[in-house]
Amino acid sequence: MTEKQLTENYTKKEETKQRSLRIFQMITLIALALFWVGYFYALYRGNDRNMSSYSILILAFTLLNSDVLLAGKKTEHRTLNVLGGLNALLVFICAVITIIQVIWK
Repeated sequence: MTEKQLTENYTKKEETKQRSLRIFQMITLIALALFWVGYFYALYRGNDRNMSSYSILILAFTLLNSDVLLAGKKTEHRTLNVLGGLNALLVFICAVITIIQVIWK
């Protein structure tokens, strides 16, 4: 009886953990998309101070959500998969552009 209860409690804890992880991924991927929009708007306006702030935020949120973006771990929602792939592509492009700018100067 206790083994059965322990396995039920364990599965409930795992389900709760997966649900909270999914919600966290949703929030961070949506925030990453918004940060990218802000970054490109600052780039369009030519505001270097905002660009550097957005790039730090993008880097921090990318590291928080590295399971989805860098490890290729799939999320359960198709929209989040698209956002994760898009953000991973933008981080790669940003890194390449930064390397080219450093070499150029």
